[in-house]
Amino acid sequence: MIATVGQSTSNKSYCLTFDGKKMKRGLTSISGDVNLLGFEHGHSLTERQKQLEDLKKPIQEMMNVFLEVDESQNMNTIINDVERKEQVDKLFFQRKTISLNILNARELRKKKEYARQKLIERGGGSDWKNGKYVFAISSMIAFVHDIDEYLQQSMALVDEITTCICCLKLSGTSTLITQDVMDLDKSPNYRKIEHSGNPTSRQVKQRSLEWFEQRSKARIAGSTMYVALGLDGLAKQKDHFVVTVGGLHERTKPETVKAVMEHGTLNEIHAAATMVGKVLPMICPEQKVFEEGYISMDSTKSKSFMVVSPDGSVRIDDNEETTIFAIEYKCPIYDVQHHFPARYLLQCLSEIKFLNVESLIYLCWRPDLSTVFKVNRNSMLFKKAFDLAVNMYDVEKPKRPTKLADETNVLKTEINELSRTNSTVEFIGVFRSLTHNYSANNIHDAGKFILRRFDLMLTEMLSNYEKYYGLQRIPATEAVVFLCCDLDRIWGKETVHSVPVCWFPKGSSLDTCTMRNISESVLNTCAEAGIHIPAVSFDGQGHNIAVRDVNEKPLTLLQLQKDVWKTVERMPKNDVLKSIASKNKVVKRLVHTWFDDEGSVKHAIICTNGGIVLPKVSESVSLQRVKARKQIAYTSNMPDEQLQIAENNFVEPDEQPFENNKRIELDDGTVNSDSVDTEAMGKLIIETQKHQAKRISLTEVDKASILTQFKVDKYCNAKGQWDDSSLNSLSVYFQSEQTLRKFRDTELRVIVRYINRNYNMKIKESEKKEAKLQTLCNLLSLEYSSDQSHHNSKRSKIQQPKRLAEQAFKIVSNRLKKSDLNIIYSEYIWPQELQMRNTVHNTSCIGLQEEEQFVLQ
Repeated sequence: MIATVGQSTSNKSYCLTFDGKKMKRGLTSISGDVNLLGFEHGHSLTERQKQLEDLKKPIQEMMNVFLEVDESQNMNTIINDVERKEQVDKLFFQRKTISLNILNARELRKKKEYARQKLIERGGGSDWKNGKYVFAISSMIAFVHDIDEYLQQSMALVDEITTCICCLKLSGTSTLITQDVMDLDKSPNYRKIEHSGNPTSRQVKQRSLEWFEQRSKARIAGSTMYVALGLDGLAKQKDHFVVTVGGLHERTKPETVKAVMEHGTLNEIHAAATMVGKVLPMICPEQKVFEEGYISMDSTKSKSFMVVSPDGSVRIDDNEETTIFAIEYKCPIYDVQHHFPARYLLQCLSEIKFLNVESLIYLCWRPDLSTVFKVNRNSMLFKKAFDLAVNMYDVEKPKRPTKLADETNVLKTEINELSRTNSTVEFIGVFRSLTHNYSANNIHDAGKFILRRFDLMLTEMLSNYEKYYGLQRIPATEAVVFLCCDLDRIWGKETVHSVPVCWFPKGSSLDTCTMRNISESVLNTCAEAGIHIPAVSFDGQGHNIAVRDVNEKPLTLLQLQKDVWKTVERMPKNDVLKSIASKNKVVKRLVHTWFDDEGSVKHAIICTNGGIVLPKVSESVSLQRVKARKQIAYTSNMPDEQLQIAENNFVEPDEQPFENNKRIELDDGTVNSDSVDTEAMGKLIIETQKHQAKRISLTEVDKASILTQFKVDKYCNAKGQWDDSSLNSLSVYFQSEQTLRKFRDTELRVIVRYINRNYNMKIKESEKKEAKLQTLCNLLSLEYSSDQSHHNSKRSKIQQPKRLAEQAFKIVSNRLKKSDLNIIYSEYIWPQELQMRNTVHNTSCIGLQEEEQFVLQ
């Protein structure tokens, strides 16, 4: 139609208008979808249709290969070894694709369930059937039912493909378990650790006394390497350091963390059953799964520097040298892992290195579903991490970390990137989970797969792809039509004044960027056809196209005002106050030049505080105060003096008053909204009284650990004063109050930290030195002299008057409401925003001559 209009036009100008019209919602086999003409943010409708055809094509080719073969024959008898391997590779690819679709469908189901719950909450709760969202909720329920049906059929199809692969790989009876339960002890493909006379470290039972002893000696374990390097944050790295190097006890884990760890330990046997009964027959049908103990690695300066404990391994026989895969199990308590977690990559690479294999099988188990990944060796990445660990923990004088190393951030970025690449982590697929039961009978597959069954499986694959494509389809609810209209003022009933040049079906919403791209494409196509369109018209749906540019910047003053107001309105009150208080902090020197009476040039340097005019209470705020006063006067007959007090103390319902201890960080310090210097020493003494009833006695092991903490602490041992100290010399400090006073505050902090961790105390490290001394004397049963404390304590500081800036800041923060600050700050920054906008428009050129340029006002 565009070409026809372009050929018939005779130097006429047209107006392009577009509008959306509601259409009946519904999907057929080929129509009814949202189609944004290729301008979708994700895959377009055409691309998704092409992907569907590309997936179906190899399946149809596989079906055509056996058209003339008897359907009752076994698959292994009608194909040779080369064809068998080719068919297995194709089935692996199809199985992986369907597995990814299952995970995506589960994610989609989770979103729909969340939307359904929100709609039920808004639509009346249990009485939602009589609410206004009944149709939307019913649609969600029906869609979730379709997803559940698809997931059920897809899991059955995945099981069928797994059976086919196992039969093609291994002729005869397969080791694949067909039921949901199995007994690992009865399986010929599983070997657990047996007690022997002279076991190697790999034959030591995990969670045994020897296993715990070896792990306690190591500075780093495979499971703690991520934390030890600071990849999980500085706080956790410090905790790991003081435990492994300083000898402190581990922090008591929260009950939720304990429950998660216990869940993983209890269900690890079920993950092993899934590995033996479902995964191994498909990947390595002739190999066996072995339980593993631990492997240690010595460094140049310490023995057993690192220990890893794989959950298992895949071997050819009982010889440890025939290991071909390492195995790692994870049993999350909530949902199965759809993607490989980056935090476990170093653990898997360390197990690959220590077992000297090329790959690791990572299995994530949940009762309904398990996901399996294959982690490949990456020697370079592991070497970087191991060298970083050696530099931190295997030096002559390790220091407690106070900040993250620069290499840590680089390493974390590399780990996150590599964990998403197929070269390092490969997704194998999803498997139906098994559970271990000692009373179960292991029922294996017969190992025979006839051609008729193979053909039915391929047909089910085609249907499965069609159903998944149907779940992705979005029904259109509106048709947007572009009309090319002439500009003639004379109208006739029989005369054609407009023709449609484009249309597309859209969904319930359409963002401005996509609508702009589509309209620009239509305009460019019309221009190429020779159609002159100087004007475009549309209704309110395309309003943002007229008031914003391609970069979403405002084109009109009104839109700029709205953007400035929204920006200030979203800012917290503290941020607005901090921005105002940060003005005029830098001294500005100006050179002033003038002529004296004799005509001589004079120069002078004028110093000012920045020269920035601060905002004032605008008339709009005053008008709001008048309205509030009238409202108060309407509801009460209070005198004017009380009205003034009520006005100053009035706080909006959605605003919270500043707390007395509220602190706001400014560029030159901290402003407190109220004074906090009220007998601080007395409060600290009251805190120490809580520990008077408790008594502890430091053992030689405790003192040795404290001495180690002194040596590795950056501040305690800054000059190496503790390097040559012995345990006997340290014990002297704990004999009396006078010797305990010889400790500096940094050393007292280390002692308090150790006692808190090992004796479950709650002493504040930030307390003053005298308060910590009193608390420690009470805990260690040492006599504490209050008189000495009085004489030795520093003279109390005379309270200085607050700066004028602090007093002004406090008054402004208490007197002005957030709504007042919104008006004041918006009017304050408006000239700068307007100047910036005008500067951009004045310097922009649209390809016209200099005299033809204009500025949109």
